[in-house]
Amino acid sequence: METVGFIGLGNMGGGMAGNIQKAGYPMVVYDLREEATRPFLEGGARLGNSPANVAERCDVTLTSLPGPREVELVATGTEGVLEGIRPGSVYIDLSTSRPTLIRELEVKFRAKGVHVLDAPVSGGKSGAQSRNLAVMVGGEREIFDRVKPLLDAFGDKVFLRRRDRRRLGGQARSQHDRPRCAAGHRRGPDPWRQGRRRPGTAVGVHPPRLAGPHERPA
Repeated sequence: METVGFIGLGNMGGGMAGNIQKAGYPMVVYDLREEATRPFLEGGARLGNSPANVAERCDVTLTSLPGPREVELVATGTEGVLEGIRPGSVYIDLSTSRPTLIRELEVKFRAKGVHVLDAPVSGGKSGAQSRNLAVMVGGEREIFDRVKPLLDAFGDKVFLRRRDRRRLGGQARSQHDRPRCAAGHRRGPDPWRQGRRRPGTAVGVHPPRLAGPHERPA
């Protein structure tokens, strides 16, 4: 069973990561708010000290972040996912983001021998907790097939939105809620945007979701 890294344990990410852990996957987790990681550590997950550290220890790394700015920062910033991820690994962004960003990221990750999937979700916080989510995946069929059992752990409707590996970042209609990085508050400062961090760790970022028209389930 592949080791899974999860970055961004907010309203959406916390629920999805919880269902991945329930499915039995070994996990490495990271969030700017260390208290958000505690339930996962108590369940046997390991703590990463940066997005890069998570990625270098995992076969598949997922991010669930508030928006494009956070996704880009966590993916390619200092001590970001790209810095630590190994060739042959898979990077999956579950955020709701601008279509051009995932395509830009895919070029950078591909140059390192890493596979990228764009997988915005729809269903809200309650769906993330209850595994009642639509997961709309863009990317290569072979990689989709490889990680589908993982995606099935937190989504009950998982399908490949685009068959062509170059067609990432379609404009799907997603009801993905903007995660609050474990705060669970509708209002108040967002630690990812403020760059709040523990001493000695890099600023983390949570990527946005890309959307695309529904196709028949794979």
